[in-house]
Amino acid sequence: MAAIRRNSPAPSYGYAPGGQLRAVLNDLQGDDARIASDRQARLITPAEARSLRGEEAMIRRTAARDSARDGGMIPAGEYSQLMAQVSNLSQQINHDAALH
Repeated sequence: MAAIRRNSPAPSYGYAPGGQLRAVLNDLQGDDARIASDRQARLITPAEARSLRGEEAMIRRTAARDSARDGGMIPAGEYSQLMAQVSNLSQQINHDAALH
């Protein structure tokens, strides 16, 4: 029987340097401030702000869960995925603001 191949990355058993959760949360705090500022300046719509905040909350929950599950450390592969999601969120904020 052939093995099923997944598109997800291979699990990483190493850990990113200390402070991973703090780094994710600090970046998300900056994104939250940008969402609030852009909303106040009417650069994004209320619907866009809700969508962006929903994405931010999902990343925040995932980071907290991953950190709690592994004794305060986030495995390197998961940390990389989280930071990619944070980067994508920042890009989406820039994109949405540029449309108005």
